[in-house]
Amino acid sequence: MFALFLKSIIIGLSVAMPIGPISTLAIKNCLTRGFKIGFATSFGASITEGFYGFVATGGLIFISKFLTTYVSEVKVISGAALILLAIYEIKTAHNFSFAEIKTKSRGFFATMFFTTFLTLGSPMTIALFIGVFATMTGVQLTETEMAVTVAGIFTGSVIWAFVMCGTVSVIRHKLSENMMAWVKILAAMIIGSFGTYGILSVML
Repeated sequence: MFALFLKSIIIGLSVAMPIGPISTLAIKNCLTRGFKIGFATSFGASITEGFYGFVATGGLIFISKFLTTYVSEVKVISGAALILLAIYEIKTAHNFSFAEIKTKSRGFFATMFFTTFLTLGSPMTIALFIGVFATMTGVQLTETEMAVTVAGIFTGSVIWAFVMCGTVSVIRHKLSENMMAWVKILAAMIIGSFGTYGILSVML
């Protein structure tokens, strides 16, 4: 059982570590809003990844079928949300001030829930877990093994959230306000490109 837990942690790390739209958003939030909100962003993604792990292990077969059937619609909605977020970040980029970080650190749960929604439709997350679905096909897990697998995936994702956000928070103090503004713009462009890719992947 411990070996299954370790294997699941590795799955969680492998899903969380690639730099996608949510990781970019978490890094941007760490830099411009502090560790608390950056971690809330990553934690929201961890919740979704744990949920997808539950689906992958056969916990909710009808949700797995729904995601497989309506993956295009989910990608379009999430892609549009990412593009709108990118536009907002670019418009407000030069309003950044270190004095506002404490104020902006409020809203942990709002940030967490918003990121959970975005991660549900993230093309990268969906693609990674489709691979997990494939490896789980035909595998029958007991309820205990299912719980251990989900806990491991969630734990791996949270571990990476701590490491990434902690590292970025240290770097934050070495950047000027002007550099932070450009970080927001660059992050917004990356996030917007992921949203555009998600929509185009459906249309083409």
